[in-house]
Amino acid sequence: LEATSGDDLPRFPMAIDVPSSGLKDDRGHVADAEVPLPQPLLVDLHANQDYWLERLRRNETDDIRSALEEDAAEARRINSEASNAALPDQNTKVPHGGSGRGLHIVQPVKDNLYIIEAGTGCSQTINIGDTIPSMVQVDDVHGTGALDLIVTTASGQVLTLEVSDAVPFHPLNVWNTGPVRSRVNGHAQGYSASSGIFVHERSRTYKNWLG
Repeated sequence: LEATSGDDLPRFPMAIDVPSSGLKDDRGHVADAEVPLPQPLLVDLHANQDYWLERLRRNETDDIRSALEEDAAEARRINSEASNAALPDQNTKVPHGGSGRGLHIVQPVKDNLYIIEAGTGCSQTINIGDTIPSMVQVDDVHGTGALDLIVTTASGQVLTLEVSDAVPFHPLNVWNTGPVRSRVNGHAQGYSASSGIFVHERSRTYKNWLG
C-alpha cells in the first residue's frame, strides 16, 4: 500500500500459488486454511545501486524534502517505463535484477523461492527441491564482495546461492540476524531506513596501532 494515501501500489496486490495446509476436517474435506508464509526478505539485487549511495552521501545543506520528492518521482518514472516495456528479444541484455528501482522481495513458498522486483512486478521462481520453513538471509558469506542468499530447508540443509558478481556487497544491504536486522527498528531494510550506520570499507581492514 502507498503509505501516504492507502492506495494499492502499481502491479500490487500480487497473487502467488500458496499450497493448502492439507489438513482435513471431520468429513474428510481438505481445509481451506493455507500454510503460513515465512517472513519475506527485502534486498536490492540490482547491479546498479548508485542511486542509494548518492542518497546516503547527500550533503546536509541540500533541501532534503525536495530532493526526496524528486527521487520518488524519478523512481516512479523508471519503474513505469521498465514495467511497460516490451519483452526484450534474445539480443537484448537486461541488467541483473531488472531495469526498475527499489528493492526485491524474496518470498519462500513451500519449496520455491519467488524473487520479485517490487518496482515493476517482474518475478522469477527458483525451485529448491525441499520445503523452506524460514526466512531467507543475505550476506557476503563467501567473501567474494558480492551477495549470497542463505536458504535453510525442512530436512536440515543449509544452502548458499550466489546472487551474481554484478551485485555488490554493502553493509546496509544485508539481512543476517533472523527475522529482524537489529535490536532497534529491526524490520526496516538498510538502504530504505530513515536512519542507520555502517562501517566504511576503509575501516573494515586490520590495523596495528603503536604508541
